[in-house]
Amino acid sequence: MDRDLLARIIVCCLLVAAFLTASSTGRFVGIVGPLSVVGVAVAMFWPRGK
Repeated sequence: MDRDLLARIIVCCLLVAAFLTASSTGRFVGIVGPLSVVGVAVAMFWPRGK
């Protein structure tokens, strides 16, 4: 598997875990939610190095 793709998947999983933790505790959901969405978009759509 491509290391770049694996790194992107790990970053997305960490961001989703951060959002799930924030939503389960009920704290900082308004901050973590939008940051998670932006973080996943940046991680997935950042141009790949050649």
